[in-house]
Amino acid sequence: MKGLTLVEIIISIVVFAIIIVPLVNIFSTVSKDTDSGIYINRASTMAASYMELILSRSFDEEAAGPFTDPAALGPDTGESSVSDYDDVDDFNGHSFTDSDYPSLTANVAVYYVQNPDTAGSWDSPSAAATNYKRIDITVNHPQLGTVSVAGGVSYAGHNTK
Repeated sequence: MKGLTLVEIIISIVVFAIIIVPLVNIFSTVSKDTDSGIYINRASTMAASYMELILSRSFDEEAAGPFTDPAALGPDTGESSVSDYDDVDDFNGHSFTDSDYPSLTANVAVYYVQNPDTAGSWDSPSAAATNYKRIDITVNHPQLGTVSVAGGVSYAGHNTK
């Protein structure tokens, strides 16, 4: 019966180390990528669900024009929580976090835009009240960056009051 020499054992350990180090690096990278994907997915889902919540509200506090002044967009007097918000622009300036992922923080911005049919897109902010509002939800993570969801709503066909 022949045993292993000390040299053969050392060579085996070196070969094993050469093989195992890249494998550990691969598993580490895959783990980080998976973690990033989970956060990005959660951030997107969080923003999309809040967008649906916002779009379930009325276009404006007023049932018909003139609508809320652009400088006054945000919660109205007496509206201190999301359950009190009754129109889209009440969410302007609202911030929230995810209870399962507290490192995810989100902010909502609501503002009037020019008529997208004439301006060509929903990217043209308006200094005056119009029949169109844009909603931007930005979810931030300290290491992974930002996920943004944007939507638009028009007065026509959206007033639920």
